[in-house]
Amino acid sequence: QHFTKVFFSDSGSVSVEVAMKMALQYWFTLGQPSKTKFVSLSNGYHGDTLGAMSICDPVNGMHSMFSGVLAKQLFVSTPTGGTEEDGVQTINEMKQLLEEQHKEIAAVVMEPIVQ
Repeated sequence: QHFTKVFFSDSGSVSVEVAMKMALQYWFTLGQPSKTKFVSLSNGYHGDTLGAMSICDPVNGMHSMFSGVLAKQLFVSTPTGGTEEDGVQTINEMKQLLEEQHKEIAAVVMEPIVQ
């Protein structure tokens, strides 16, 4: 099936922010307004707007000074060893988080590391 809609934005931060709002709107429209949390990989960077900052790494990220005002999100470890075991550990962690907290999770946000 082909895409029938496109949303253009002026930056990566804005594209992440809009995607987050679209996920929230989706669940609200389906009558599930409690699905407000986002899952992201630790060590991630998604932008400088408030929503995007909330899914950036909460410990090592450059936005830690804003932690008191950012929405609290959910994180799983990022595979770092480059081994299959390392990837499986992250997948299992993600699976457990999704199973345990699916009633409050709106979306999973993942971006490739290109820098």
